[in-house]
Amino acid sequence: MAARIPRKIGYKRLNPLRFGQDLDGINDELRVPELSAAIVESGRLVWRNASATTLFPIASVTKTMTAVLIMQLVEPTPLVAR
Repeated sequence: MAARIPRKIGYKRLNPLRFGQDLDGINDELRVPELSAAIVESGRLVWRNASATTLFPIASVTKTMTAVLIMQLVEPTPLVAR
């Protein structure tokens, strides 16, 4: 899952080391078998964890992604079903 923070909201510069430590803690607490994360800033990869290069099957996730993309199209302009 990717998240984008709009510039107008503003945010403090992220500390990749601290983020990695926090992510490890969350991973341990939730007992997630494999967790991938990366930080991209201005189109440049600034941090990734060791499993960020692991390929994962996406199964039926594409249905959800498609639904979200369609809803994003609906918001700015009406989408007419034919």
